[in-house]
Amino acid sequence: MKPVKFFVGILLAAPLLAACADRWDTKGVEMMSSSGDKFQQTLHREYTKLAMMEKGEGDWEDAAYFVERAKMSAMGESVTPEEISMRDLPSDTVDELTAARGQLVSALASDAAKRKPFSAAFAQAGFDCWMQEQEENIQPKDIKACKEMFQSGISALALAEPMAEMPKKAESMPKPQRRATLFSCP
Repeated sequence: MKPVKFFVGILLAAPLLAACADRWDTKGVEMMSSSGDKFQQTLHREYTKLAMMEKGEGDWEDAAYFVERAKMSAMGESVTPEEISMRDLPSDTVDELTAARGQLVSALASDAAKRKPFSAAFAQAGFDCWMQEQEENIQPKDIKACKEMFQSGISALALAEPMAEMPKKAESMPKPQRRATLFSCP
């Protein structure tokens, strides 16, 4: 009787495990064709990179979060910068991140995303990355790299010309550090 119960258990668990696996499907989201504008296409690409980085670290929750944002961007949906209240941030970082988000939201409310889609998307993805890393507050190099990514993008929005290519600093983001995590699929 035990083998039958085991087999039934596997059959019942398979759809749940498949649903969880889709949440972390970085390859699938990377292969999605983007129906959005240049801003959304760039967000799709940058969020996919962030999802892959978080998945490489074993941070399943944040990998799933960035996969979802990448999917939304690829489908042409509006994806706004993360709200400050969405993260449990160290209190000494809230003011700086709030000011940065305000600066970003103001830039996006103008025609920045249309005039300089790469710069705008780079700033937004950098900001969301910064928020995520700052909440963890355990990888100073990653926090710095994400903050610099945001600053590069937001600075380029203020310039007369859009960014022509990805800044060198973003290409040298630190390798993901492995962290012990418990398997969970909320």
